[in-house]
Amino acid sequence: MSFGIGVSSHEMSSHVVPGVLIVGLTRFSLPLGSTLSKKFERLRPVANLHVVSFGKSTRFESMREPVHLYLAPLLPSPLVRFTLLFFYALIVGWRLGWSGRVQILIGESPYEALVCLILKQLLGLTGRQVSLVTEVHGDWMSAPFLYNRVPMASLLRLIMRVWSGFVLRRSDVIRTVSRFLENQVEAIAPAVPRCVFPGYTDFELYSNAARPERRGERVVSVGALYPVKGFTYLIRALKKVVAVRPNVRLSLVGVGPLSQSLKQEVEELGIRERVDFQGWLSPAKVKKELLSSQLMVLPSLSEGLGRVLIEAMACGLPIVATNIGGIPELVHNDVGFLVPSRDSAALAEKMIWLLEHPERAEAMGATGRRNVQRTYSTDRYVDSYRSLFRLALEVN
Repeated sequence: MSFGIGVSSHEMSSHVVPGVLIVGLTRFSLPLGSTLSKKFERLRPVANLHVVSFGKSTRFESMREPVHLYLAPLLPSPLVRFTLLFFYALIVGWRLGWSGRVQILIGESPYEALVCLILKQLLGLTGRQVSLVTEVHGDWMSAPFLYNRVPMASLLRLIMRVWSGFVLRRSDVIRTVSRFLENQVEAIAPAVPRCVFPGYTDFELYSNAARPERRGERVVSVGALYPVKGFTYLIRALKKVVAVRPNVRLSLVGVGPLSQSLKQEVEELGIRERVDFQGWLSPAKVKKELLSSQLMVLPSLSEGLGRVLIEAMACGLPIVATNIGGIPELVHNDVGFLVPSRDSAALAEKMIWLLEHPERAEAMGATGRRNVQRTYSTDRYVDSYRSLFRLALEVN
């Protein structure tokens, strides 16, 4: 087994963990919130983590505990912003790799992983051996075109296909969050070892969550207000639901560029009094919204897995979601319903059914809660990363 620069087989004992550099596009606010702090605290026994990503200010920021964060400025121009992150990650990664503090590089998509691949090759020229893990959290080829209108889309698709294929085939390990994504990866890089496990869910937040007494008919949906989340189809479905269940309310949690157009559509449909636009909420307040609702709806057009579904199921909610991506791996007919994407009539039909059968809905929610507690616990998340890091060190 190769343990990387600075870590010999004698040193790789139970009290020594590998150094890991993660390059991603997450926007971090300092200080970290409780959920992210808990996530990094739980991972400390399995890796000495360094993360290069974006802050939410226009200056460079950093922190050391509970994770080494190196945050690039969130500049207005996307091209300048991403170029700066690319070179910042190269500088930070070179320093960490050269000193032997990092043995594993992780790119949070095939696109961010390109800088990790370049780092791996540069460090290899100097005798510093590191492993490359490419993570796939969503449909990296289709989803970007469902966020905003993209100019020269055909050319960009070609570039993305070549770029991602080049990186995936040269990775040492690939981690996906669902079997759906694993199948996509296998078609491109069949020889590369793969791991499959979902992202972090703050189960401590939900472990003792008690549903309040049922009051009214409340439906919740959570996600960024972008076209990819399909909220316009949910709003059209709600119009049909209101015609049958006039007291129903929709709690829509999230922010994004479609906020105003969705509010306008609600006005035009005459259901403004039936929709609560909650904006951004903290994880604790999202939990409160989930617990006060009777069902969760996720009308996405693309979804790697749908972590918000795990959170909703942990709160005991039955689910109505689109039959796309990795969602069917979570939602079976004993916990909710799957419907075609972009189908408002099907969304409305299943929402109405759950509202009209509260006892069956409660039973589905209870089953879903048992399922996620058994399958998606924090301990399993940490153990999965421990196995991933071990594999990454072994295969290189």
